Amino acid sequence: FMATNVLRMELGPRSARKIVGKIAEDSSKVFFTHHAELRMVERRITRSQVLRCLRHGVVIEGPYRDTHGSWKLNMEVASAGSVITVVVVLDWRESIGDYAIVITTYL
Repeated sequence: FMATNVLRMELGPRSARKIVGKIAEDSSKVFFTHHAELRMVERRITRSQVLRCLRHGVVIEGPYRDTHGSWKLNMEVASAGSVITVVVVLDWRESIGDYAIVITTYL
């Protein structure tokens, strides 16, 4: 396995989807903002539904660079009769490697 740095890559929807899926295989590399956690409670969306979206969903917007130089994209997946959208940022840190931050999620 070769370590990657997602920040040094040029991502399109297909490559971003593959990288997000790989990151989401290890849930310790998926972080949730306070805002995302509040929205999940409000919208009755579970962590497992979010992880399912990251592992199996499709990219519906992005990826594009955000103001910090990280990659941001929106993914969606059908889950329990609803379509869930997850807004996620891909980043890299030497101590972790590639990781994902869930910014928000909605139905």
